Amino acid sequence: MEVGFEKCNVLSKIVIPRLNVTSHYILGELEEKEREETFRLKRVKEKKDLDKKIEEIRRRMETEEGQQDKENPEVPKPLVSDTKPDEVNKNNADLKVMMN
Repeated sequence: MEVGFEKCNVLSKIVIPRLNVTSHYILGELEEKEREETFRLKRVKEKKDLDKKIEEIRRRMETEEGQQDKENPEVPKPLVSDTKPDEVNKNNADLKVMMN
């Protein structure tokens, strides 16, 4: 009978507390993985939404450019120049003075 009490004491004092600690540890790890997965999914969703908005803006810009081309097909797009017409005239005048 004493052996039965010893086994009961070992179970209640050692085995069950160890199992409780182990189960709490496992639950904590699972919760942490779930938080990480939720965070990862949130970032993926934000990235997809951002990509969708960028693509929508890109399509809208292409549509607007196409409409402008249809409205003014004869007008060429302006060339970008760093010099202003006044600066060109001044440079030409300086060259003429230097040649004389």
